[in-house]
Amino acid sequence: MNKKRTRIILLLFLACILPLQMMAVPAYPQTISVRQADGKQVQIKLYGDEHFHYATDAYGYLLSNGYAPSQILLCGESAGGGLVYSLCVKLREKGWSLPAGLISISPWTDLTMSGNSYQTNQKCDPSMTRERLKYYADCYLYGATVSEKNLYPNTNEDAEEDQRIKRQPLVSPLF
Repeated sequence: MNKKRTRIILLLFLACILPLQMMAVPAYPQTISVRQADGKQVQIKLYGDEHFHYATDAYGYLLSNGYAPSQILLCGESAGGGLVYSLCVKLREKGWSLPAGLISISPWTDLTMSGNSYQTNQKCDPSMTRERLKYYADCYLYGATVSEKNLYPNTNEDAEEDQRIKRQPLVSPLF
């Protein structure tokens, strides 16, 4: 009799609907120690609602609840697609095992908007202007001020510093 093995794959969908605030798993005051399927021991610290850490927190949360990296599939669309790649850069930096696979749908991987496709595709997609994308990138990186029903992104007045920050691989995985 041939037994079929069932393999559970957990899909972690990274959604980033800007300018809404992103949510993280609640912070845990201690470091969590987890042994991965390959035998490697990793230390996980859940940061709470710091937006740069929420994807790492979610992945760490899954590991701490018994899921092996081979059971995790990351998926994201647009800004969430960029987060899929940024998360893998961060996991590699930390020495954690990478997930089983990635699905990145139309990922936003360049928050510097350095390519010329924004200009050449302007007639095809008039909603994605440089100005609008800068607005979203600034909300993500620097936060925003809410005034009545309006959201005003905080900005970095130093254009050179702004571009240096936006060229970091954890922010713009294209670089």
